[in-house]
Formats: sequence, C-alpha cells, structure tokens
Amino acid sequence: MTEFAAPGVVWPKDGVAVTAIEDDHGALIKPSFGFKVSFDGRSVVISGDTRPTPSIVEAARGADLLIHEVAVAREPLLSIRFFRAVIDHHTTPADAGRIFSEARPKLAVYTHIVMLSNKDNPEPTIDDIVQETRKTYGGPLLVGTDLMSFDIGKAGVGIVNYDVRQ
Repeated sequence: MTEFAAPGVVWPKDGVAVTAIEDDHGALIKPSFGFKVSFDGRSVVISGDTRPTPSIVEAARGADLLIHEVAVAREPLLSIRFFRAVIDHHTTPADAGRIFSEARPKLAVYTHIVMLSNKDNPEPTIDDIVQETRKTYGGPLLVGTDLMSFDIGKAGVGIVNYDVRQ
C-alpha cells in the first residue's frame, strides 16, 4: 500500500494511472480524496465522500463512468443541527445532478447513499433520490447496489453485475 497526502498520480503501472483528486468533505476532514482511474483512453471517476467540488467535475468531464456519493434528508430534518451537518458534508441529489450535467459522463452511478431519517420523518426512498436528481440531470443514471460491476470497453460501459430488484 502506498500512502499519500496530496493530489496527483498515486499509482502508475502497466498503462493504468490512478490519480488522487482532492475533494471537499468539510473543513475538519482534511485531506479527503476521490480517484480517477485511467487506462487505454477510458476512465472512471469515484467522488469519495464530498460536497460538490469543482475538481471532481473537472476530472470527470467526459469520463466513461462517474461514481458519486449522495445524501438526502426530508425537509423537516434539515432544521436539526445534526442532520444539517451530515448533509453539509455530502452532495444532495440536485447538486449531484448538476455535477453530472456539467461533467457529462457516459454513465453516472450513485454509491454511498446516505438516507437520513428519524422517528417522525421516514427515510427518503431511492425513487425520491432519482426524482430529485432528474430535476437537474437528464442523462444516464443508475443507483449502485452491492457488488455491482462494470465493463468499460471501446463500445461503451456495460453492466456486468446488477441487482434488478431496485
């Protein structure tokens, strides 16, 4: 394992480049990184835990696959300090949609899906997340599931393993 503390290429081998991209997971959580994996003209960007960050957008411009985290809470929870703090350290569905629209990946995928709730406010649904994203993004979008995997070839992005029970 190689440790690093600054953005840049952190693993170059056999034509594969893994680049650390500084993201923004809040003032007290530094450093924080997403990653771009590039090989043979193709690329995947993984946002990591982050608020909307220009460096992620820039790295993901035209990427084959942009895998991004998302966090959501129903409106009444946003006035509670704890819930607001969690949301303020992540990316909302509408903000993620703006990121996807600007970066224009061939496929956008959600991961690390944070759905906040309490006894008075039920957890938002996956449909809620997708509907909110669609207000700012009309392109290809999937909600990630455990063990989901992709094949990124010259013909495009294919889904190798996908749980269709979403």
